[in-house]
Amino acid sequence: MASGAADGENGSSGEGGYGVPAAAAIVRSVFPSLRFKFSNLLEDLGVNDVIVLDGDSLLLECLSSARLDWRSGGAFLQVFAAIEYLLAGINHANAAQLRFVVVFFDCNAAVQPDAAARLARALLVRWLSGRLGLEVQTFSSWWTADWQEWLGRTLPALFILSDHPQAVVPGLAGDELAAGNGHSASEPAAAITTQRFMQAFLLSSAQAQEGMQCALLPAMRFSEQFVFAFRTMWRSGSVKQQSVVPAACTVGQGFVEHAAVQQRDSNGAFTVDLAALKAALMRPSTLAALNSVPPGGLRAALGAAACGAIASLAMGAEEPHLLDLFIGSWSVHELCCRHLQLPERALQLREPPAPVPGAAAAWRVVEHHLQQFVHALHSTALLLLEAADAGAPAGTTASECAESCFAVDASLVDWLDGRLLHLIVGSMWQGLDLGFSAAAQRELAELQESIQRFAGAFQACNRQAAEPQILSRWRQLGMLPLSRPATGAVSSQQVSKERAFAPASAPAHVQPVALLPMRNALVDGVMEGACTELTVYDPDSPEAQAAAGNSSTTFLGNFHYHTGAPLAPSDLVPAEREAVKIDLKGMSLEDMALSPDCSPYIRRRAAKMLDNVKVLEKIAGPRLADERRSAWETELRSKTRNINREVQMYYRHQTTYAKSLDPTKFMRPSAPQASGSRAKNKAGKQDVPGKKKEAKAALSNADKIREANTKNMAKKTGNTAQAKWDAIKKQLAPRGIEPAWTIPVAQQVDAFMAANAAPDVYVEAATWKLSVLIASYRRVSPAAGSAASSSTVPHTDHQHADRLAVAVWHTAAGLLQRKVLSPDGAVSEDKRLAVAADCQKALQLVGLADCAAHVAAVADLQSKGNGKKGKKEKKGKEKKDKDKEQEKEKKGISAKAAPSTTSTEDARFQLKHCGHLLPRDAPATSDPRVASFNPDPWQRTVLDAIDEGASALIVAPTSSGKTFISQYCISSVVRNPDDKEGIAVFVAPTKALVNQVAAQVYKDIEDVICGIFTKDFRSNVETCRILVTVPACLELLLLGPTSQFWVDRIRYVILDEVHCMREVNLGEGGSRDGSGSTWEHILLLLRCPFLALSATIGNPGQFCNWLQSVKKKQEEQDVEAGRAPTRAANRQRYDVRLIQHTVRYSDLRLHTYQPTTLEEGFQLPNLEQVKSWEGVAVGSGPAHLQRAAAANGAAVPPFGSLRRMHPLAGFPPELNLEPADVLDLHDAMCSALEAAIKGSGEETSSWSKQAAASLKPLEPGTFFGARSSSPFITRDLVRVYESALKEELHGWSSKGGKEGQKLVSATLAAIAAGSYQTPAEHSPRLQDGAAFVALLLDLLAQDMLPTIAFNFERSTCEYLVEEAVRYLQVCEAQERERNVRKYAARRKAAEAAAKAAKAARDAKPSKRGEDDEREGEGLADVGWDEDAVLPEFSLAGRAAHLDPSEIEDLISSNAERDMHRDDPLVQGLRRGIGVHHGGLPKTYRQVVEILFRAGHLRVVVATGTLAFGIHMPCRTVVFAGDHLFLSSLQFRQMMGRAGRRGFDPLGNVVFFGIGKRKICSLMVSAVPSLLGHFPITVSLIMRALALSYSVDCKDAGGITDSMTGGRLKPVNADLPLAVRDSLIRLFQRPYYAAEQGPAVLQKVQHLFRFSAEYLIRAGAVDMQGRPMGLSGMLCHLHWTDPANLALASLLNSGVLHKICRKCKPEMADDAFAPIAEQLLVILSHLFQRLPLHSSRLMDNEHIRTSPSKVVLEPLPPAVQGAMDSHNSATLQLFVDYVRCYVGSLGAQLTEEQVLPLSGAVLPVGPAPADGSHAALWSGTGTTTSLKQLLDTQRVHFQVCSPFACLSGKGDEFGSVDELVLNVRSGILLDIAAVPTVTMTDRHGQAVPLNRFILDFFKHGQKEELQEANGVRESEAWQDLNSFKDIIRSVSAALDHLLPAEEFDTVQYAFSRLGKDFSSKFARFNGPQQTQRHGVLRAAR
Repeated sequence: MASGAADGENGSSGEGGYGVPAAAAIVRSVFPSLRFKFSNLLEDLGVNDVIVLDGDSLLLECLSSARLDWRSGGAFLQVFAAIEYLLAGINHANAAQLRFVVVFFDCNAAVQPDAAARLARALLVRWLSGRLGLEVQTFSSWWTADWQEWLGRTLPALFILSDHPQAVVPGLAGDELAAGNGHSASEPAAAITTQRFMQAFLLSSAQAQEGMQCALLPAMRFSEQFVFAFRTMWRSGSVKQQSVVPAACTVGQGFVEHAAVQQRDSNGAFTVDLAALKAALMRPSTLAALNSVPPGGLRAALGAAACGAIASLAMGAEEPHLLDLFIGSWSVHELCCRHLQLPERALQLREPPAPVPGAAAAWRVVEHHLQQFVHALHSTALLLLEAADAGAPAGTTASECAESCFAVDASLVDWLDGRLLHLIVGSMWQGLDLGFSAAAQRELAELQESIQRFAGAFQACNRQAAEPQILSRWRQLGMLPLSRPATGAVSSQQVSKERAFAPASAPAHVQPVALLPMRNALVDGVMEGACTELTVYDPDSPEAQAAAGNSSTTFLGNFHYHTGAPLAPSDLVPAEREAVKIDLKGMSLEDMALSPDCSPYIRRRAAKMLDNVKVLEKIAGPRLADERRSAWETELRSKTRNINREVQMYYRHQTTYAKSLDPTKFMRPSAPQASGSRAKNKAGKQDVPGKKKEAKAALSNADKIREANTKNMAKKTGNTAQAKWDAIKKQLAPRGIEPAWTIPVAQQVDAFMAANAAPDVYVEAATWKLSVLIASYRRVSPAAGSAASSSTVPHTDHQHADRLAVAVWHTAAGLLQRKVLSPDGAVSEDKRLAVAADCQKALQLVGLADCAAHVAAVADLQSKGNGKKGKKEKKGKEKKDKDKEQEKEKKGISAKAAPSTTSTEDARFQLKHCGHLLPRDAPATSDPRVASFNPDPWQRTVLDAIDEGASALIVAPTSSGKTFISQYCISSVVRNPDDKEGIAVFVAPTKALVNQVAAQVYKDIEDVICGIFTKDFRSNVETCRILVTVPACLELLLLGPTSQFWVDRIRYVILDEVHCMREVNLGEGGSRDGSGSTWEHILLLLRCPFLALSATIGNPGQFCNWLQSVKKKQEEQDVEAGRAPTRAANRQRYDVRLIQHTVRYSDLRLHTYQPTTLEEGFQLPNLEQVKSWEGVAVGSGPAHLQRAAAANGAAVPPFGSLRRMHPLAGFPPELNLEPADVLDLHDAMCSALEAAIKGSGEETSSWSKQAAASLKPLEPGTFFGARSSSPFITRDLVRVYESALKEELHGWSSKGGKEGQKLVSATLAAIAAGSYQTPAEHSPRLQDGAAFVALLLDLLAQDMLPTIAFNFERSTCEYLVEEAVRYLQVCEAQERERNVRKYAARRKAAEAAAKAAKAARDAKPSKRGEDDEREGEGLADVGWDEDAVLPEFSLAGRAAHLDPSEIEDLISSNAERDMHRDDPLVQGLRRGIGVHHGGLPKTYRQVVEILFRAGHLRVVVATGTLAFGIHMPCRTVVFAGDHLFLSSLQFRQMMGRAGRRGFDPLGNVVFFGIGKRKICSLMVSAVPSLLGHFPITVSLIMRALALSYSVDCKDAGGITDSMTGGRLKPVNADLPLAVRDSLIRLFQRPYYAAEQGPAVLQKVQHLFRFSAEYLIRAGAVDMQGRPMGLSGMLCHLHWTDPANLALASLLNSGVLHKICRKCKPEMADDAFAPIAEQLLVILSHLFQRLPLHSSRLMDNEHIRTSPSKVVLEPLPPAVQGAMDSHNSATLQLFVDYVRCYVGSLGAQLTEEQVLPLSGAVLPVGPAPADGSHAALWSGTGTTTSLKQLLDTQRVHFQVCSPFACLSGKGDEFGSVDELVLNVRSGILLDIAAVPTVTMTDRHGQAVPLNRFILDFFKHGQKEELQEANGVRESEAWQDLNSFKDIIRSVSAALDHLLPAEEFDTVQYAFSRLGKDFSSKFARFNGPQQTQRHGVLRAAR
């Protein structure tokens, strides 16, 4: 690409033969296909990722600021400050400390608008590298090879650039390339605009490197500690990509050529002769002058040199006398920049007042020449910089060159202040007195000499120039009589009298802002400890009286937020929609509303309908009212029937779902312990024998009865262990013939042995298994006895032999671990000796001699007097020895002593083949609280914390046992006999996890009411003892005014997946949607202990310290209020303990998959037998298939390359190596050391000999033999071995010098050259469904099923499943066609069997025995279904607890309820394949979960719904394709699904369709740290004030009145104070402040007070904090902040009533449609807004052919006016907040004069020898002095940063973004804190919004939302669902606010719109959508 582009530089057409216009057209047409996405930039990046930032885009972005005045000559300091603040914002969000690289392209300098910008660019390059220390790379262009090569070496993850300069620079045309050039875009070459050039740059960058995403600067926004922007990533395989890169290069080359021509033509007066300048720079005198830096620093040196060059070398100066004026003015400007403080330089440029005739024209001449002089000054300075770079010594690096050429002096960033220079020129032109002090005059004289010296040096090279006289008149420094224009039209006296810059009256300083008086206990509590006092109005002041006159209805918060259901205690029932037990037939609405037999839900709905009937009678008459009454009665009866059915179906399905979950067994002590006491049996203490009996005694009576019933039922049904084993043997060996050891046999036998606890049956199964293994091994391995080292066996048979040997070893290890081989075991002697003999024989057969000897030794060990053998048995020991020896000899057991060492062969075999099966050292200590297993030490620590009532943060890997802890905590609350009211709350991040936990509780704790609370479902919330909920709903309860008594009953809260607190999404106006901050609010509001569980927290120590500080604050509050426990032991409820467990139970093995199907021309063959290929690739399966696989034919697996990844180079840092990897590491170290010693010959160094000696003890046999008496290695011992090897390898690197480092490199190279392969670069062609099918077949052949494949796109998930199902269906259809007779015979046999079964059932019971009954039952299951799936063409497994009829019933009665039977997703369930994402029906998702856990489903393709905590144990996790949402956190969560404890000892992770860069980034990235959220939003304060008022004020019902409801008695009389204290903690202990430091707390307090002030002025609360008016809607829509506040403002303004004025009851749909559309436009501008990149506006063709209009239309003018008033008033209030806060600080707040990143202090001036700075002004200045002029032109400000005021704009802000970006340092302000609703970029430019909500309402096609609107299906569903709830919430709030007997048009409109929108949304996933979606996927 690069070479071709370079060739195009010499011709009129670029690469590919494109002309410039054609190339520009291609760029324009392709650019919209990038499909930009507005999202968090750094979320999915890893620690090793590189971010590249385009330097020219960075400069353009800052030059585009609306606050910047660049036309006056440039404000360099303001620009550099903006750059540093922008980089500081990115760096603040860069928590992972990613590597940043800034790149500059010489070609991109053409986009800079003028000479000043090009000079700023040159200075920026030096500043970034020399002062900020950033890595800066410079390239000639982005179409040359050097850029491509650098990208290939660096592999950046993100490239941040600009797509076009936003308004480029205010006042300059977007396509002008130089200041004042006069060229327009109408010239032919100007067809390539600046915008098109930047688009070509972006298109080329998007294609430059695989996996590199591009992000855009213009719309970048910072919220909290995150950065959001538009970004894109190319879709591989796009047809349009073929021509875009050459076209982009052509555009770039043409633009640069045209820019060079324009730049040459832009030279005007004072332009320096370039040739003469270069010649002058070669002279020694010139270089000497340059080296003599004046006192002003490099700025003065460069400026003096530029002025001297202009004076000597300027060509065509029309006004020489003006040159004197300008150079003299620059000298004064230099002195002012040295001495003036930044606020003194914030100046206005006022227009001259009514000038004398001719004065204005004369000044315009001066201004015109001043502009040319400034242009020449910048150009000359740039030439000097470039010449200095060119003259650097050869070999000088870029950094060294930058440091030597004006790079690191802070004065250069303040190169020129154009406005200041403009004023100085005007004052000197008018003859004003400078008023300098004597010291300043000396500095000016020194500067004069420096300019004169430079002028002389340059003049010597220009023989044609006259002697410079530019400084000859500088005699009187106090008053310079500079000449004026020689026009003669205006006299000097006239100009002196009527000056162009007339001093204006000094503006009044900003008056202090006062606050309204607020008397509220919460506000006082939050503000307690604030260091500053705020000005407050007197209560009797007019302002306070006006606010007090605002009164409205008090909001009590006693109704549900979007249904309108009451929350009053008298109406609370176990379920909001409980089953209705009364027949409503014949009952009127009045009867239903009053009948006590009806549920509260029915009574409430009937009462609401009666109110509507009354309204209709008044407005529409009695006839229509009667019609509606009848219809509503019918509707209510129908709803009642549906409710009853829903309740029945819910509990039925809950029972089925619960059966699929494993029960959690734990026990509580029979007697409750005293609070704070510890369990008797602590970790580390040995239990006495018989502890099991104590555990049994702890069973409750119900548990005992249940256990006895289970045993009796097992005996009756033959469900005992022995019966099960007999059935399995009969099935596997029906005629007594032992089967071959295949995967199905192994799975069935191993599953039975793992689940069976009966020793006798276990030994019997082990004996049978060993006999089968011995027979199978002898068949495949003729060289029996040397399996571990045999090389004569064929490859496939060798693999099978190794697999059999591993099974033998595993059986022996299991026997030893269960201790059934020892004489004192619980097994009969005959069985024990028989299994020991078989075990020894099998181990000897496979070549594991030491293991065999150890088994024999263990079987020979005698009891030492423990257990059953007592002292009496010892006496007869000698007598029995001979008898035992003889008996064992008969059994074939040779008595060998246990080996003292482990042989190398045995150790290596176990490490290489048995690593995943190595036994773990189980805790030897039991615990009376746990019945089913011995808990790990860290688990015991958690149990102790729960018993003591303490809180805990538990960080442990997935599948480590956190779920068991949660169940124990719940049981400890509900089983406490001393507390019958206590509640346990479980918080889960997703609804899927809520359903699972609720089912688990339903199964484990049957006699306790369990409640569920999600946004979509609410059941038993108020009456439960266990609540399972999501964070948002628990927050509703914690902040609900009517739920505080219920909250006080909470005893423990379990927060699962607490790392979700890190999540953040950008919502309206920059705020978040609450998903992450909600977790933080819960932790701050809780008054009880909690357990916070997570597997992925990067900073657990810091997070735990914050949690402890919160509890410490609670303790202080409780002590002060007298609530704290008096006993010290009970104070542990304030403790927060950090409990960490770092070791993952199961190993993980990572792979990449490269499918052969991606090769051109390859077709995936249709296999005759699919399922029979299971395990073929690992040496297990039918013999003929193994031979076919060995032949490696094209029609058999493998269909791709499944490559194992290098563990040392890529595993996540928290994971350990597999034992096989440890062995390979040892071998690689040995081979590297051996090769080094062999290569050195006789000159072997002493260090090498020492290294060889230290490595010898690490030989596997020696190492393990020295540490264990058993040759059976444990996993814990391997970890010790791994640590020893790594320590040795690290010692080579640190102590061995170059020789050791060379050995380390050789070791890693040896590993990489072995069986491991690095990730291959391949195209992620997931569009090819055959590639995914090939992966599944290869996983099947590798015995790596079941698997979960993750992809974040719902449509992709469904497509992959459909393709897999289609492939199996095609294979099956071909099989049926080939074997018609075979299946006809099967059908006949099935029919005959069915008849026999019927005859057996019809026989008389007396003639039928028990065996006949069972046989008949078995025959009944035999049948032939013509439509049934053939097992050979299904990936389904053997279901553990479900028979085929139950599986089919689940599918038909649940999955098919909401989906069609022929839907591929439903058909996939029958073939063992499912899909799981949030858009599917809940019943389908739960069926998928049930069938997967049962083992029927073995392939599930899912989005992130299965990433968090769902119990879906699998063997393999597949990452099927890259995505923006695939972050390091998601990677670890999803990866944790593989290798779950107790299911699979080894987990596999497969990357499919993901590039190498992303794979490496995911694997090496550290676990993300938890970050705090911005602590203040107006809605949060509104909710806190509402709660505080409700619990304090008895007029509002009071907590003691409204919460008890006459049913429950309060146990805490101090509850109101406790509630208020928790609210104070919410604002005084935010995690944000803990991260930023204690100084932030004071800022939080003041922002809280001003937010409360906003609520008062908005009429939401009064001065006592009483919620009023629309405050209910604000609270219910809190998660939409600040859109809810804007909607309230619109409702109060009356504009919505004007829109809805035509509404009337029962109006026609056509009449309501225009009103609905207008309301949807308004609401779409407020809620669920999706920013739309401007490129979507360019895709006219797609938009024109689509039913979607895509771009949201503007607001109606009246609504826009109301919104503007709301935004401006809100913005002004928060500007006043900053002003008031700054004023209150007074002297505490120092002037801002330090740049944020570089730390440069401004102003930069000379440092005198005495250390003091001279004053600039003399003490006797006149009223006509320059100082007086500067004072009168000065802008006074308090809010704005001094750097941002240098262009003359003070505390005037056009938007929230402008306020936040330019506020002075030390002020706490975030976009989320200011409740305005705007969508603009960083410069106030409007960003278009997506019209997807209104489009869907109009056409109802979700596919068009994806194709035209560019919204992902999952995102569209979520946003539309939330929008539906918003409309319902507004309707419910208005309904409760307005009188029921009155008709309100707005309330009716929202109610009607809510019903219509809900009806449309219900069809989002309806049958028609599914059918259409399937057609589109098939077409694709």
